[in-house]
Amino acid sequence: MATDSQTFAKVFGSITGIDISLPENSWAKDLWNIAAPIVNSGQIQSGDPLLYDLILADDKAPQSYKDRFSAVTELKKKAPEMGMTVAEYLKQENQYKQLLKSAGMDNLANATEIKKFFLNEVSYDEAASRINAAFGAIDSADEFTKQALSERFPTLNKADLAQGLLLGKDGTYEIEKKAAAAQVAGAGLSQGFRTTLTDEELIATGFGTSVAGREAARTAFGKVAAEQGGLRQAAGMFGGPSDIVQQAEKEAVLGAPSGEAKRLRSQSRAQFAGQTGIVSGSLGRKKQV
Repeated sequence: MATDSQTFAKVFGSITGIDISLPENSWAKDLWNIAAPIVNSGQIQSGDPLLYDLILADDKAPQSYKDRFSAVTELKKKAPEMGMTVAEYLKQENQYKQLLKSAGMDNLANATEIKKFFLNEVSYDEAASRINAAFGAIDSADEFTKQALSERFPTLNKADLAQGLLLGKDGTYEIEKKAAAAQVAGAGLSQGFRTTLTDEELIATGFGTSVAGREAARTAFGKVAAEQGGLRQAAGMFGGPSDIVQQAEKEAVLGAPSGEAKRLRSQSRAQFAGQTGIVSGSLGRKKQV
């Protein structure tokens, strides 16, 4: 014959959808010890879901139960008027699970990972919007943009890439900006040049927001790709900074002038001219050879 504790645990599982047979949910059998005095006092009936919140607020509640629903407690502390009940939390948790599983993110569809969405105040609608933005960015990307994305996130697997975007601290708008940065970086890869610019710098170019912009990015990176070998050689011949290619990149892509790149180009041209009869003499004078 089932004990009161076992019966209450079964009712709890039936109402909440939690599988009380799983080892991690063994705390369910201990809930009646806290619930019994509350129910016997006439405050609330044993089948009322609000009872689970009274248990959660009790100092003597099982620690594992408090840990399982710590997000409910934290959210109520942050904004009591916006807090949710244990039953409401579980209902939304199940919605997150379905959303994440449908997106191929099974490894996120568990209580521990979903709790992070609640604590970071990422609503279901926002999570869905982020996933759509992430998948949209991946679906519309060319091979070089996908390569740039894959270097920022674990694998080229679509769900993994979307997950990398989803788990960031940024919202949908920021995800779209990061995708735009990857498009600019991809424009560089298409020209055989791997950018050293940060996402913030790539976003600042505005190149990733339109087809014309990405074409302009390809032109800019193509220029750097074409001259990077010559600049390194010139830096070795005439003395120049080790980051001369990075300076040239910022000049071409960000419009930030590089005095060193300008000097090395000038000296290279002079050296080349000398091979056909004109070279630069001391102090910049030219002489016939």
